[in-house]
Amino acid sequence: MTLLCGLVVLAALAGGSLALAEWLDRDPALLALPVLAGSVLWLWLGGMAGLLLPAAWLWLAAMAGLTVFVGAGAGPAALARRAASAAFGLFVAGALVFWVLFAVRQPLFTQWDEFTLWGSACKMTCEQDVLFPAARGYLAGRGSLPGMMLLGYLFQFAAPGFAEWAVFAAYDTLYMAVAALAAALVGRGWRGAVLTGAAAVSLPFFFSVYQPGAVSQVYQSAMGDLALAFVFGGAVCLYLADGDRPAGLAGCAVTLVFLTLVKDIGLAYALVAVLVMALARAFGQRPVALRRVLSTAGLALAAAVLIAGTFALWSVYVMNASGVDKNAVGGEGESVGYATVLLGGLAQLLGVGRTEKFAAILALMVKAPLTVPVCLLGPGAAAAAAALLLQGLAAFCAAPGAARRRVLWVSAGLWVGLAAFWVFHLFLYVYNFADIEAYQLKDYARYLGSVHTGMTLVSLGLLAAACQRSRGRAALARLGVCGAAAGLLAVCLWRGPRAGLWNYPTSLYTARQEIKARAATVNDYLDWDDQVLLICQGDDVSRWYYYGYELHATIANGFGGSSYGDERVDNRWPTTGMTLIPTFTNANEFETVCSRNGLVAFLQEAQYDYILVDWTDEYFCEEFSPLFDAPIPLGTTHDPLLFKIEDGGARMTLVAGGDTA
Repeated sequence: MTLLCGLVVLAALAGGSLALAEWLDRDPALLALPVLAGSVLWLWLGGMAGLLLPAAWLWLAAMAGLTVFVGAGAGPAALARRAASAAFGLFVAGALVFWVLFAVRQPLFTQWDEFTLWGSACKMTCEQDVLFPAARGYLAGRGSLPGMMLLGYLFQFAAPGFAEWAVFAAYDTLYMAVAALAAALVGRGWRGAVLTGAAAVSLPFFFSVYQPGAVSQVYQSAMGDLALAFVFGGAVCLYLADGDRPAGLAGCAVTLVFLTLVKDIGLAYALVAVLVMALARAFGQRPVALRRVLSTAGLALAAAVLIAGTFALWSVYVMNASGVDKNAVGGEGESVGYATVLLGGLAQLLGVGRTEKFAAILALMVKAPLTVPVCLLGPGAAAAAAALLLQGLAAFCAAPGAARRRVLWVSAGLWVGLAAFWVFHLFLYVYNFADIEAYQLKDYARYLGSVHTGMTLVSLGLLAAACQRSRGRAALARLGVCGAAAGLLAVCLWRGPRAGLWNYPTSLYTARQEIKARAATVNDYLDWDDQVLLICQGDDVSRWYYYGYELHATIANGFGGSSYGDERVDNRWPTTGMTLIPTFTNANEFETVCSRNGLVAFLQEAQYDYILVDWTDEYFCEEFSPLFDAPIPLGTTHDPLLFKIEDGGARMTLVAGGDTA
């Protein structure tokens, strides 16, 4: 049923794109991305109004009605001619491959961030038909942006239950829309379209830091980093193809608003895209006309206001729905506003009040482009060289005059954007990350790799556009596209992953499947508002995240530090999962020195509803068994033990579970 729902939505998107293409006399491959982005924005508005499910059904009816109306007026033959577009065929075929492949293999979420935000938020939205800040249950990032979660919802709102694999397929449908848009820049020929599409699809593999023996998460991830890169690149490529037309500008605006809703930093990506487009429009023609410069400045300002307004509107909704202030970042228990981050960071960058931490991280960031790998060829310098090569080739192949000037100005905007992202991430490491993570430049490849991916995608689009805009050098441009595709594929085959979406080992889902089954044995006894403390001795927090995703309740935080209930020691803090250990054991981040009285004191203060005993050790059985009214086995049982917390934590009454394997 989920596959059928996904294919119906895909057909509606394809039909809507064809209808608009016939109406606007454009290639439907140019419209798949803005139509998909506009669909998500419609759901976003409906969700904030509390009408998410009705908005989805109304959208489906509107797409079907638009297709029938335009088809009846133009005739089926006209729509069939539009559908013969090579790039549009790549979009439909690529999306179908992902939907059928994932429906057969049915992959699951495996990354931690998918359980703390991306996957959990998708699941909440789909199961409860509300935007996730207003949903019930555990979620670490309620203030996060909703674009990708609504994309997942769009493709399975009519299906019963929730399918994780459909989220992957929905994401990859978006990526195929962007790849098709880039392919459409070369013109009508199948050969150039296929080569450009293959190059675009290969980019995420090229910009992955693959570890030999590991399994690639490319195209099988519910996180938003790849979406940032693709939607950014798609927005600029859309401008290259159609940006001087009113409909093209409208499509760019819709795509940029969607980009803003992908992730917090999507706001910065959207503003950089506006800068790139504005430079190309204002100065990409000869002579430079003051009137065009002024009109471009006005359009850019309007776009910036629209983007900032979208971000602000979501912030207001989040505050009203969940009480979370999303306009702040922070680490180690402190948070600061975005304005403080930017202004304080700029001051320190200029040498005013520079702290020791800022100076140390600045030194690391200066070295990072030459030392930290972000692609299969090595550090960011290699990735930047690849983009520069494509841009230079595009400039050489473009016809003299306006086309070449536009390539140069788009390239200039991309390099300014890369520098801006480098500075912005410097500020984030200083203000948003704990020291131990900041000094390691944690996830540098993930963050800057997305920037390089989007930049290289636009560079590929510039070269593809040169295939049809220049006459004398069009053949050279097509040869360049062929070389880019061959080079990317060769590097991916040479140094890329040997295991990924095509042969992902199901053995990686063993723990997921186990905890899914164990959680199902107690879910009937829980409510979404119940807070459940998990006891899982020795857990590295993986099982805590998995239970938080599977339980139909709110998984509760534990506490860290050296003790609880001892007034002489003030060294504890809220944490996620915890392992309880005796006082003579050295504690680490997830292990908590705790006596029986300390646990009771914690439960009296926390006011949790249940304790779920998943895995025990000798210390837990010896120290805490007297609190429970049923035997506590050593290790684990066939089902987890769910206890009701009573008398302020002094007594635990068995509610469910406990069948011995």
